Amino acid sequence: MKKFLIVLVILIILGGLGWFFFLRGDDEPATEQEAQKQNFPVQFDASVQPTEKATYNSPFDNLSFDYPNNWITVEADGNSEAAQLLTVESPQDTNEFYFCLDFNMLSNGAEGDFTATDSDVVSSKQLESGRYAVIYTIKDLEGFYWSVTDTAVEVGATNFPNELTSDSGRLQVFGRFNCRETQKVDFSQEHFQNSQWLREAESIINTIKF
Repeated sequence: MKKFLIVLVILIILGGLGWFFFLRGDDEPATEQEAQKQNFPVQFDASVQPTEKATYNSPFDNLSFDYPNNWITVEADGNSEAAQLLTVESPQDTNEFYFCLDFNMLSNGAEGDFTATDSDVVSSKQLESGRYAVIYTIKDLEGFYWSVTDTAVEVGATNFPNELTSDSGRLQVFGRFNCRETQKVDFSQEHFQNSQWLREAESIINTIKF
């Protein structure tokens, strides 16, 4: 009887181990890609080959720019020669982040205020095109935001002219990560400004003509 109990206990233990290692599909080890997933966007790597470019040409005026051909462009239904809204969006990276650029275009004479207010500028740099890229936060809103202006903006500024101007009118560029999500992403300024998608957004701005 005693031997029978010992054998029974051993069988129960072996059965439990077998279930743990072979039958528990919900607790399988994470794949290498899942293990490497981070809570911030993929960072810029200068050794990565640049993506081939496509060209966007507005049907309403002479707005045009080049963009990586794995990004998408979406025009608003109500666009006209007086006012346009265009969204350019990156694909999702391996860390499940994507970047959105909104282009708001107003022709000369059209009313609209493109001043950024209630902001706190944390970074400002001049791009190859001569324009200035600004990273900032907005009061009572989560995350970092990105805009491009014609004029230099000082770090610490709480408002600035958020527009580019030309003979065709005024253009606002407004960028951020994961624009369609209700829960905004939370990561450091360093991760934001060194991300691959932000570098690609800068390359788009460097080619804008309007």
